[in-house]
Amino acid sequence: MNRLKQQTAILAAFLLAVITASAYDFKAGGIYYNILSEQDRTVQVTFRSVDTTSYQNNIVNDYSGNVVVSEKVVNPASGTTYTVLDIGPNAFRNSPELKSVTVAGSVTTIKEYAFAGCPALTAVYLSDSVTSIAEGAFFLCDALRSFSVPNKITAIGDKTFYYCSSLSSIRLPESLTSIGESAFLHCKALASIDLPQSLRSVGAYAFKECSSLLTLQLPAYDVIYGDEVFWGCSSLKSVTIPEPVSNIPTCMFVRCTSLSEVNIGSSVKSVGYFAFSGCSSLETISFGDSLTTIAQGAFSGCESLSSVNLGNSLKTIGPNAFSGCKFTTIRLPDSLTSIGSDTFTLCKSLKTIRIPDSVEVIEKGTFLYCSDLSSVEIGKSVTTIKEWVFSYCPSLPYIYIPKGVTYIDYGAFEDCTSLKEIVVDDENPEYSSSDGILFSKDKADLLKYPDGKEIGDYEIPSTVKTIATTAFQGCNTITSLIIPESVTYIGSRNFYSSPDIREVNCMMREPGICYSDFQQKVYDEAILNVPVGTKDIYLQTYPWEYFKNINEKDFSNVDAVMNEELKVNVTDGCIRIESNAPVRVFDMEGHIIYSGNPTLIERLNPGLYIILSQGSSIKVMVP
Repeated sequence: MNRLKQQTAILAAFLLAVITASAYDFKAGGIYYNILSEQDRTVQVTFRSVDTTSYQNNIVNDYSGNVVVSEKVVNPASGTTYTVLDIGPNAFRNSPELKSVTVAGSVTTIKEYAFAGCPALTAVYLSDSVTSIAEGAFFLCDALRSFSVPNKITAIGDKTFYYCSSLSSIRLPESLTSIGESAFLHCKALASIDLPQSLRSVGAYAFKECSSLLTLQLPAYDVIYGDEVFWGCSSLKSVTIPEPVSNIPTCMFVRCTSLSEVNIGSSVKSVGYFAFSGCSSLETISFGDSLTTIAQGAFSGCESLSSVNLGNSLKTIGPNAFSGCKFTTIRLPDSLTSIGSDTFTLCKSLKTIRIPDSVEVIEKGTFLYCSDLSSVEIGKSVTTIKEWVFSYCPSLPYIYIPKGVTYIDYGAFEDCTSLKEIVVDDENPEYSSSDGILFSKDKADLLKYPDGKEIGDYEIPSTVKTIATTAFQGCNTITSLIIPESVTYIGSRNFYSSPDIREVNCMMREPGICYSDFQQKVYDEAILNVPVGTKDIYLQTYPWEYFKNINEKDFSNVDAVMNEELKVNVTDGCIRIESNAPVRVFDMEGHIIYSGNPTLIERLNPGLYIILSQGSSIKVMVP
């Protein structure tokens, strides 16, 4: 029995030691110490124990109140006197009742997480003997209000003051050369900071979400800054970026929503990804002639930005760089060679733009949703206009396509509701225009009928073989449509936006391929006229099969499309028209020959002509 009790006691002692593994060599004056060197008689302050039962082996401490770390300490067990050199890793960590610590002049190093997680700690006093403060030294010290970094410190480690949410004042010495990653992250009470001229590097997120920071003067040196250094400093009002700083890094000032003034030195060469994104109070920005690159999203969401000077050397603007900005115009320098996709998307106040001659490609969505854009000049070197470049620009009335453009995406002018005319340079090898309508050079492809151009009754020219996707999208005034026999393909999204179509004349004996749908109202009420003998084919072909009123007509006979109220007589190269309503006369290339009241049209060239009036049409041949 006695032996069993003895074994039980030993086991209990062992378990206790495991649960709270001791971390110190001796304790004196309420402070725990580890011996560094018996020969040199040096020690460091340490923590009490580790709770090995916890998932993260939590540090266990019982420091409280105001603690003073003296230069000398005596080991009560041996009577040996030691010099205190370090505040060791985790030394005071997780001391919920610790209020202040005063450290003796013999201490040279503050190790990793030495004071981390002390929620009541309001002050730590260090002497100038301290030469190193390691990572996370004051991590999550919520009550720490002010701190003076000793004069010999050259580096502040990563996460040193991480989430010190009450820290409102800090002094940085002129000896400081580097600030680590996340060093002051979420120090939301910090209102000002003087960065010393000695500084050479600042780690990523160093001052992120310091939401009370008001002003900032960066050192006059080309400091290496990490990403997101001042992200979310929502009270920051002004920043000076002096010479010789050459790069504004990625996300440096993202969501600095009060930032209204940025003074940028002429040495800046590049602006990083999303550098000023979401700076909703920023009104003006000006660069010198050193600037060559603006990266993706650099000024996106700067909804107050109304004045921009890009200098004269800029070569590249990245995607979304100015999306959502307020300016009415912006001068793009002649040095510019590349404009990224969606660069000016949602610039709703932008009225005029000139694409420099040095640009070859206008990327997708460059001017998407620019609702006030009314004047565009496309440079002579542009070869490619990609999808949605000018889509949803409801104020754009006219566009000129230079001779160098060899590719225009089908959605480039989608929903431009005021666009009445697309004009192509006569020397363009790929495209042409007729009556403001965009065609391929040989007019075999009808590419875009401008959304804002009145259409009413329209006969597609007999040269056309394909109708491109979205060619008629947005043309909501179509009342009558003649599709010639030459058409073999109709792309999608062409006629659904035209609810008032009353008549469709399909002259194709083979319906071909049509991916364009019509509104149900058109299927129910409009008349579909098809060649004699083809009704059964159309009844089996999408989308014509959905028309409820399909008639067969002989399109080779003029009377087959004649209205009793529209009479035409052809004599001696003239056309005499009698009608109760205005008429329009087209040649077979789609050019309007006459528009107005019925009359005698003289001196016509031989050929086939189409006469439209009140939804009816007549083909006549002038010999």
